[in-house]
Amino acid sequence: MRETDRGARLLLALALGPFALFALLWILHAESGEGSGGISSVIAVVARTLVVAGSGAALATVVGGALGVLVSAYRIPARGLWTPLLLAPFLLPSVVVTTAAQSWLAGGSLVVLVRGEVGAALLHAVQLAPLVLWGVARSLAAVPRAERLAMRSQLSPGRAARLLAARAAPVALRLGSLSFLLLLPRIEIPAYTGVETIGPRALAAFTASGSDLEGWLWCTVCLGIAAPLLRFATATIALEAAPASLGRPDPLAPRSVVATAIAFVPALLAMLGLGGLCDDALEEGFALAQSEASRWIAALGLDILRVVPLSLALALVGWRIGIGVGRVGTALAALPLVLPGCLPALILLEGGLPRLPAWIADGTIPLDFAQGVRFLGVAVLLGRIADRTIPRAERDAASLLSPMTRRFRVLLPRAVGGITASATILVVLILGEVESASLVVPPGRLLPAVELHQLLHYRYDVQAARLSLALAAAAGILVAVIGRVGRGAKGAG
Repeated sequence: MRETDRGARLLLALALGPFALFALLWILHAESGEGSGGISSVIAVVARTLVVAGSGAALATVVGGALGVLVSAYRIPARGLWTPLLLAPFLLPSVVVTTAAQSWLAGGSLVVLVRGEVGAALLHAVQLAPLVLWGVARSLAAVPRAERLAMRSQLSPGRAARLLAARAAPVALRLGSLSFLLLLPRIEIPAYTGVETIGPRALAAFTASGSDLEGWLWCTVCLGIAAPLLRFATATIALEAAPASLGRPDPLAPRSVVATAIAFVPALLAMLGLGGLCDDALEEGFALAQSEASRWIAALGLDILRVVPLSLALALVGWRIGIGVGRVGTALAALPLVLPGCLPALILLEGGLPRLPAWIADGTIPLDFAQGVRFLGVAVLLGRIADRTIPRAERDAASLLSPMTRRFRVLLPRAVGGITASATILVVLILGEVESASLVVPPGRLLPAVELHQLLHYRYDVQAARLSLALAAAAGILVAVIGRVGRGAKGAG
């Protein structure tokens, strides 16, 4: 039975209370305007959204889950060098993945792969498949050593891989559902591939055309689509055995030429993509690229000092809310996640900032609030997944302890691996977020993701390539450092 406590409800109220208040103030003063073009237009937009987001999430789940099982079930040579390549599309902002792919394929017969509904679905899958891969690989790294030995001694490699796939399926499906929730209101990739989905339509209603009320109606449509999936994403994951600490890949796994070849294909594509970025970045010479590096490094360092504490705090708050509220509370926390990404910032601009003191409105607090509210649902869902992977026997035994002891002496140490994984995912998402950052960026503050978006808004050039590499390198280093700290803490516990 899920524990519900006042502390978690209070955290949820503090996180979403101002957001709901500012939204209400905006709705009360919302402007009316022209309609959305009739019921047929609405149905067409919803259908395209379901096709693009559903196809992208399905492909990401299948491809990412299969690769996660392969790299966990078999020993892949030089895996330490391959893993960053497999994660590269997720570490790069979506605008970089889209613009770079379109630039490199422009004029060729393969340009259809990055245009229209097919292009949007494929680019969605390319960017989010690494998320599923990473989550599956981390969950399978927790398989107890005794179970690994039993599988290797009693089963063939293929049979052992199928058994691991069955064990990883619940995590893969939940990460796939999270991918769909992230893709449902997405604006950037559909806009760059020329597909009108709910996200771009809502943004146009809020800003360029239409009316505020029309924008809120599109947000309501998003919520209606996401509600059934939220119920599945927050369902219990049943484990029969106690997982070991998250650590290195299975040293007992067999080698396989076929598995290595399959894993090599996406790594090679990522290598070619990063190679293209490097070639573009050095087009004007190494000296000029080096001279610009100090500006990007300073801006990235300043942003990292903001993003890392925000992500860690968000991951902990998400875990605390996830273990203390039921499905209704989890769904409430995830509401901003399934709304257009610019909405938290627009709500601040319309309902909050005009009423706040200048020293708050001109600082980073509005930016932190907008990004924190937007990705709170990710933190809560991942925190709930981390908590639900604790075996039922341990949970039942911990229920005999006092609430504080149960939460912070039993549940928290067992969930450290999941919390650090949540923090690393949040770092990547927040570091590359532009939809709200471009609206509430503090005066005089250079945000690398916003700067990159502005560069790519006009053309793909060498400066954009340099900044893209810098963002990918910074995100990759942070992911490696936070992940290593989390594994060390887990092992120590």
